[in-house]
Amino acid sequence: MKKTYDLKFPARTYKTANGEEKTFWAAHGTLRVECPDGIDLTKFQFTVKMDSLPISKDYDGWFQCYEKKPFEERQSESRPGEYEDIKF
Repeated sequence: MKKTYDLKFPARTYKTANGEEKTFWAAHGTLRVECPDGIDLTKFQFTVKMDSLPISKDYDGWFQCYEKKPFEERQSESRPGEYEDIKF
């Protein structure tokens, strides 16, 4: 069994166009979990790759782990319709 997670930190909050407050989660690395022998927790192997560290007065050394989404799903979430009004 292999799973991959994004290591994220809540970088800032922002308001959407309709006034809803949301949190922007900045990705700073990857956590890979591998367990070749099923669910025996003593045999789990954890690997961490850090791409960056947050520079924030609120950073306390902890990250949140979120299951990595497929590439296509991440692309569709980025900014839907961002370039729809540009005429070529």
